[in-house]
Amino acid sequence: AREGYMALRVQCSYRQYVARKAYAKRVAAAWEVYNRNQAALQIQCRQRQRTARRVYELVWEAHQRDQAALAIQCSYLQYAARQIYTARMTAAWDEFNTQAAASVVVQCAWRQHLSRQLY
Repeated sequence: AREGYMALRVQCSYRQYVARKAYAKRVAAAWEVYNRNQAALQIQCRQRQRTARRVYELVWEAHQRDQAALAIQCSYLQYAARQIYTARMTAAWDEFNTQAAASVVVQCAWRQHLSRQLY
């Protein structure tokens, strides 16, 4: 009986040993998978960060270009407004001078007429 008990004990110990080895292998494999997944996630995260940073840079560059274009448009509109103002002022001044000259001519003619009447 003692020999049978010892044989069972040896079998049981061996099975426990085999089970511990199998468990250790499964745990090691699980850790390996976990570590691989973590590395892959870190790579994806870095790629997404780079992509997000690049998108932000592109949006910022587009914003800067839009601001520059708006500044150019604004400068052009100011230039055009000055040109229109100058043209209108010149036209108004020319009209004033024309009217003033016509008035002087009329006054001159009237004075000549009056002076002829007096003689």
